[in-house]
Amino acid sequence: MATLQLTATLNLTDESTETVTEDATWTSSDEEVGTVSSSGLFTATGPGSARSPAPTPVCPARPPSRFPNRPSRNRSRCR
Repeated sequence: MATLQLTATLNLTDESTETVTEDATWTSSDEEVGTVSSSGLFTATGPGSARSPAPTPVCPARPPSRFPNRPSRNRSRCR
């Protein structure tokens, strides 16, 4: 069986990035063709074509800040 490791990366507003592959929720459009594990490993299971759409976002809502003029160092900076 052929496999391919997929990755998910957040692009943050400060132009930095954060890999969140393990936090993402992965799906396959056709599990008879391929499946995707919770860690993003795509495994071919049969002939044909399948898509793994962009993973479900893991960017939470911005929590309240005690310092509203300072950017927080968390995923609330997601675009």
